Amino acid sequence: MWLVGALTATVPAAVVHAGSLWSGSDTRPGPAILYAPPATAPQLTNTGVFHAPPILVSGASAYRNGEFLYQDFLYDDHGAREVADPTDQRSSGDTFSKPNGTYRYPTGPGYANDAADLVEFRVKPLRRATAVRVTLNTLENPKLIAFSIALGGRSGHPHPFPFGANVKAPAEIFVTVHPEGSHLVATLTNAATGKRVSGPRASVSIDLRRRQITVTLPHKDFNPGRRVVRMAMGVGLWNSAANAYLLPHAVASATTPGGAGLAAHPAAFFNVAFRTHEPLPTPTAGLVAVTNAAWWRDRTQGTALAAGDISDLYANVNFAKLAKHASDDSGVPRTGPMDRILASHYETAQGANFASECGLNGSTKPSSCVPEYTGQLQPYAIYVPAAPAPSAGYGMTLLLHSLSANYNQYTSSNNQSQFANRPLPSIVITPEARGPDQFYEGYGAAEVFEAWADVAHRYPLNPGGFRRSSQQ
Repeated sequence: MWLVGALTATVPAAVVHAGSLWSGSDTRPGPAILYAPPATAPQLTNTGVFHAPPILVSGASAYRNGEFLYQDFLYDDHGAREVADPTDQRSSGDTFSKPNGTYRYPTGPGYANDAADLVEFRVKPLRRATAVRVTLNTLENPKLIAFSIALGGRSGHPHPFPFGANVKAPAEIFVTVHPEGSHLVATLTNAATGKRVSGPRASVSIDLRRRQITVTLPHKDFNPGRRVVRMAMGVGLWNSAANAYLLPHAVASATTPGGAGLAAHPAAFFNVAFRTHEPLPTPTAGLVAVTNAAWWRDRTQGTALAAGDISDLYANVNFAKLAKHASDDSGVPRTGPMDRILASHYETAQGANFASECGLNGSTKPSSCVPEYTGQLQPYAIYVPAAPAPSAGYGMTLLLHSLSANYNQYTSSNNQSQFANRPLPSIVITPEARGPDQFYEGYGAAEVFEAWADVAHRYPLNPGGFRRSSQQ
């Protein structure tokens, strides 16, 4: 079953409203959630030394108020492309929303099918140290996760990440944040020798509500000065008994990830940063659209991790630029196809739940479907026309994804761009709606209107009239 809806705001000749949502005196169209004030997600807020607003466009980086930010994709923590775990509940369906990576989280508590999902990475120079903050989508139990940052290494010679990560990248120093007893600590490793760096220990703080981990790295350990510093990083799970990264097996258990197939030395990272050139999905790619999928924008990540080398996934962070508090959003797209991050009003649980795969057979009733992506942060695809907004505001087209597909179903397709680039330019959006098979009911329906409201908050729309059409 394929259901694609198009809801278009048209511009009547004589009706112009100041806002982007209906404000007429008669009954307003749509549910109350469309008109609710924007929600605030803790993961998108700041505390301590960080103050810059988030980018909220995935796969983008920017300099803002003396901070460097990278915004990652949501629910893209699928690891390397190996062989899928045969017990993975996603393996039998979701044909047009399959991940590229094949990793599956342990089934025990605390992992929530999302524990290593990077939302944001940011860096800020301090007087005697460098502050790094990592924001995760899910953080139920910090003792289950770890991440490593590669600093320096402009020569391009790759070195292995420490603690059995089975991944390499150029670096001078690796900073690994991992559990030690009841705390998280930062261990510094000399990339060339593999030995620990002597000096004052970096401090680590955790904000569970914001799901943020901040590392303060003293200059005596690593001083970037005003150089351009190459950075790479990955997030994985931790094996406290072995004091090393937790590696996936072929099949997941309560305490072990799955999806590694027959790989002898599988990569430990589920999610890698600085993927600013992930390819867009191509619905017309035939079998490749499934076997080498890009629906979750994780194809480059899956390929690099399968090779155990993330040398091509990095950022060059300019500390002279940071010292000047320069602002530079040139790495953030303004028009064309983008993946945006929405702060929903609802979070039924952290992470994701794949226990109720709906739509796989005729006996499944839509009303019994449980949202798969349950967190407060939700992704949606958007296409912004290059043409300036009309004086009355853009039109808006709601292009709903099909059953078994995800929010990137139409990204880069003519379906998306031709709706947008009409004589009346229209912003086109495709919400994830909590999963590929929620039938746009319950929380899935609410998210459609939340995404609409988010667009109205960020772009000038003309709410004067609506025209509904559909495609089957």
